[in-house]
Amino acid sequence: MSFFTHDPVGKRLLNLSAVRSALHAVRSAAHTVSVDRSRYYGFALGALMLTGIPLVGRMTLRPRIFGVHGIAHTDSVPPDSEYVNTPAGRYHRSCVHEIAKFSHVNRDGRVTHPDGSSEQLPICRYPIFDALGAGTFAPPTDSGWMEFAEVLPTTGYNFHDITAVMKVPFAPATTYSTGGKVFYEFPGLEPFNGQNILQPVLQYGNNGYFGGAYFTMAAWTCGTGTPWGCVYSTPDSVATGDSIVGSIDAQSTTGGTNWAIQMNDVTRSLTTGHTWKDTLMYGQAFGGVVEVYNLTTCDEFPERPYYGGGNAYPFLAIAIDQYYNPYGTTYAGSATGSALSTPTWTTYVDSSASPSCNFVVHPDTTAVFLSQTYFRLIP
Repeated sequence: MSFFTHDPVGKRLLNLSAVRSALHAVRSAAHTVSVDRSRYYGFALGALMLTGIPLVGRMTLRPRIFGVHGIAHTDSVPPDSEYVNTPAGRYHRSCVHEIAKFSHVNRDGRVTHPDGSSEQLPICRYPIFDALGAGTFAPPTDSGWMEFAEVLPTTGYNFHDITAVMKVPFAPATTYSTGGKVFYEFPGLEPFNGQNILQPVLQYGNNGYFGGAYFTMAAWTCGTGTPWGCVYSTPDSVATGDSIVGSIDAQSTTGGTNWAIQMNDVTRSLTTGHTWKDTLMYGQAFGGVVEVYNLTTCDEFPERPYYGGGNAYPFLAIAIDQYYNPYGTTYAGSATGSALSTPTWTTYVDSSASPSCNFVVHPDTTAVFLSQTYFRLIP
């Protein structure tokens, strides 16, 4: 049962002194927690669950998932060069794992490959940071979630699936393949406690593990609720103008839900993805997100396709299904979803971004346009 079972909105403010006490108790139990001081994290919520400390108020929208712990954390933080800029935060290289297309990942880190072979992912032993973690990025540098649109389910419901169509933009005017520079865009789902994020991701640049001065697509599952860190499906290269369907779908399994995270380039007939078994209820849906690392000029953002009378990274034909689950006792994979026909989007733009590239979010019932002034027409 989800911790937020009886609060379908599922987002509340924590009493800060209670958070500190809970985290102190966790540290005393030989777990080290790395916390961005300006946010309240999913692990803090987990600590409060164990201590029974009540929650009060309502939690504000959390613009990205943040790292909080390594299950068997070492005493020293490794050098920055050993970290990978994933679409879910900065993870140590040993905590990021490529898995074969269409593999299945259990919550305990057991991976079953399509050929029937299996492997056990190692426990992540290093702290996880958000995009601004470890003090490595400072203005004028854009790092983190620049803009996004989020929606919550109807009261008493959880999310069942989400689909969005992306259009691969032009390469940046100033290209890059090194230096920790990377651009991501994706739709996504998170549980109420923010422990994990499921992401079908379009990427430009090298994240420290793969990529370069070209676009790739992969399916990612990351979070502090996964003791092994991050997995991504074997990526495919894609090209400007390609139409790509990113999807996350709940499938039936015993004792939880198999979440199928997938990217399908319908222009080139390429597909990559994996499934991930989870027991959490997912209550945050992102129709479109732009996340970057270490971009120092607006020319380093991919040039956006012209679409529908404006320039934008478009997320089109967005379809979101939810299912009635007032007591938190039904897994998404055991339910039938029904359309969230009129989503009420909440939009976010990083107003502190430097450089500021005129980010604007334009949501519609079935589309989200993440806009900027730099663009070139796709023929």
